[in-house]
Amino acid sequence: FVALGYINKDWDMLGIASNQDDKPAPAPPNPSPSPSPAPSPAPAPVPSPNPMPPVPPVTQARYQPSSPPGLRQRVIATPIKWESTSTGLALDPARDTFVSMSVVTGHFLGDGEWFSAKVGDDGRWNLVGGDMQNKNISVTATVVRTPVRWMFEEQVMEFVWTRDAPPVKLIHEHDGFALLSGIYGGFLDESQQVRVRLNRKDGWWYLEGKTNQSTQARALVYRFRQPGQFRAEVTEYEAKANDEPQLLLHQSEGICALSGLGGAFMGWGEIASCTIDGSSRRWSFQLQSQQPTTFVACTAIKFSPQVMSAALQLQSPPQVAVRPSNPNTTSQNPTTGSKAAVPDATALEMARTSLAAEIAAADADALRSKASARSGAERYVLLLAARDMHAEAGEITSALQAADAIGQAFDVDAYVVVTETLTKLRAGCQTPQANRDLALLILKHVEDGSGTQEGLQSLAEMAIAVARKGEDSDVTRRATLKYLDLKK
Repeated sequence: FVALGYINKDWDMLGIASNQDDKPAPAPPNPSPSPSPAPSPAPAPVPSPNPMPPVPPVTQARYQPSSPPGLRQRVIATPIKWESTSTGLALDPARDTFVSMSVVTGHFLGDGEWFSAKVGDDGRWNLVGGDMQNKNISVTATVVRTPVRWMFEEQVMEFVWTRDAPPVKLIHEHDGFALLSGIYGGFLDESQQVRVRLNRKDGWWYLEGKTNQSTQARALVYRFRQPGQFRAEVTEYEAKANDEPQLLLHQSEGICALSGLGGAFMGWGEIASCTIDGSSRRWSFQLQSQQPTTFVACTAIKFSPQVMSAALQLQSPPQVAVRPSNPNTTSQNPTTGSKAAVPDATALEMARTSLAAEIAAADADALRSKASARSGAERYVLLLAARDMHAEAGEITSALQAADAIGQAFDVDAYVVVTETLTKLRAGCQTPQANRDLALLILKHVEDGSGTQEGLQSLAEMAIAVARKGEDSDVTRRATLKYLDLKK
């Protein structure tokens, strides 16, 4: 055995690989890239050389993931690369996957350079971008398929930050999380910077930045299906140029993504990366740069054991949204039946703005389902949007059910809500049968006598007009007699 040891040692000295002790051979040193000279005269700052230097190998460390073994087997992370010469790329369905911005490199000179990951009309992730210089930027997104995604709502909200705007308030840490999803404009020096971050003081995620150009940033918000119940360990990192990669979470434990970019991105020499290490399956964060002002941040979101364990039990997305379990929410308490006050105009306007993309991407039934899991202004806006969609489609029963849901959840004048709904339905009913059905409903509402004298007369007039449109002489006659009776 001693002799074998010496032989093994001698082999190593000669550079011959040995597997006697199962130790991996040392990784070869990193070759120093030979940058091509910058053009003359050199601009300030000097553009980074081409070609792109290689990424140093990651040294594998012992690490035991906290995720259940069964969950690890069901998580698949796939990197997708977009380049200036590419068209938009359609990726996996958004309802089943998270998307993480993983690699950003190239020359972001000005308004012509941009990229974005967003949900397309077909419900799939789209990775798109633009480059006026052609062949000067590249972006990689990592699509993570995991059962944990099903614990979040299908619809993903998108927010935008622009120059001189205050930080955009996104979502509370107990309701979900936010990821940087796109940038627009130049990154030439420390005057340009964008970031998605968690404010530890108030517990809210924010999208913010600074710029002296037309720089913009976008963020995606994932909302947990059970309001107030999401828990995760959030850690933010910053990288120094050309340091060794930092190994973070295992891919099954959570999501890591580039969350901040700034300073000079002047060419292929600047590479911000937060990718899955192929051997350890852990997220790996690194910055390579030949510019002194380049800034990169990364956020790691490690799901709680409770979230991971619950996700392991899911075999498909839940079909019904879970109602709020917090009795202190500002919407109706399902236990006591108490009603909430109608949100003020400012709160409603903010809710309409934040929900605009979500409403545009969903149908009326989905909005009503989502409303049951929201509170306050968001719930009110979603129910109104669902009612209006049903009414525009001439769906009488569904529109009135949505109107009834508003009346049950909020302290509103039910007569006013129903009257508004009937008025909207008048425009949506296009067939004679639909108009006959609507005329009967309006007439029944009038005959019940619930409302002011003036309001009932107005509804009776509406019933006459709708009955005539439906070519129903009997309902027209009844509505006319009721109108004349009210006039007396």
